[in-house]
Amino acid sequence: MTHTLKTSLLLATVLAATTPAFAQAPRAYGHWEGVLNSPFGSASLLVDIGADAVGRPIAAISLPDENVNGLPLGNVKFDGDTVAFELPTSGEGTFVGTLSSDGKSIAGTFDKGVASADFSMTRTGDARFPVEPKNKPVDARFVGEWTGTLASSGHDVRVSLSNQSGGAIGRISVENGVGVPLGIEQSGDMLKLNILSANESFSGRLAPSGKLVGDYFSGDGAVQPLSLARSEQ
Repeated sequence: MTHTLKTSLLLATVLAATTPAFAQAPRAYGHWEGVLNSPFGSASLLVDIGADAVGRPIAAISLPDENVNGLPLGNVKFDGDTVAFELPTSGEGTFVGTLSSDGKSIAGTFDKGVASADFSMTRTGDARFPVEPKNKPVDARFVGEWTGTLASSGHDVRVSLSNQSGGAIGRISVENGVGVPLGIEQSGDMLKLNILSANESFSGRLAPSGKLVGDYFSGDGAVQPLSLARSEQ
């Protein structure tokens, strides 16, 4: 989610379709395996496209070389045989591909604005999505909406935490992008949020000021200071 251009060029695909194109969506459903050919080299690309419990199209991407597994993605559109989707962080780049006439492959281009790359994928079976992380309930003082800005990148971060009947549920989004499920660990004033699908995390302490003060650990090994404050309701 906070990777550099190199890692961004190795990411992509899917979440919600528009209603007029909904009838076309099932042709793209399934588990897809392929390759992304960027200026930095080639990397394995796995994409799962399917539907959620109420029938809305969803998708996730896995990049074995980057330890990314089942990362949910967003803003997919279907127009005939054309499939377009964006990186989970808003504004980070768009994939546009063409579904083959037999529905067995997708090929196209990823455009990040300053660079582009080709990709191709082949359907190998049914879609398979990661199970939602199971978390213990958290203290009420952690429940709510939190926002902050990553110190070095300037990216806005939003975290949502709630307690449900099955335990705590969490989502994190960057630059108003797709909400990504969180693994949640609380110990006293300490809170750790694990983005299991992207091998990234946030670890912070609830300060007397009411802010969560800590660090964001990116999948590429970078560490950025991050303080989260409650959003104004």
